[in-house]
Amino acid sequence: MKAPQPHTKEPHPSTVYRLAVRTWWMPWVLGVAIVAAGTVTAVQLLTGTTPVAEQEGKRTSHQVVYEVTGTSASEIRYVIDGARGVETVTRTRLPWRVELPVEVGPGLGVVQVSASRPDPDAPLSCSVTVDGKVAQRSQAMRDWSSVSCSAVIRPGAE
Repeated sequence: MKAPQPHTKEPHPSTVYRLAVRTWWMPWVLGVAIVAAGTVTAVQLLTGTTPVAEQEGKRTSHQVVYEVTGTSASEIRYVIDGARGVETVTRTRLPWRVELPVEVGPGLGVVQVSASRPDPDAPLSCSVTVDGKVAQRSQAMRDWSSVSCSAVIRPGAE
């Protein structure tokens, strides 16, 4: 007869080992965050851009051009002040265009134009230009009755 073998238990992993197994990904996430922050800081230093936090106190003026083209539009709405002020034009001839100065700051500014068409088969398109650069162009799709174009202007952006 064989002598009974003493029951040996496998050693339990220590608390530190279990914690390391569960959180192996944390150093990677921290490393990626540090590299991203360093990259943004380096780009700002090398390009001479000002961080958004420093730009928020600035107010800048921009020239905005709204355009709507097509055969007919029953209504055109556009932002006049980079925030909440909206003008509405009804039953106007196309092409339609308006150019206005928009002052932005201390927060972000939004410029937007939208137009609706009475005939879903009629062509309709819009564009927003900020400081001579086209920010967005859009064309009404076949089944859509309206079109919209918009852009965001950062404070301090020239």
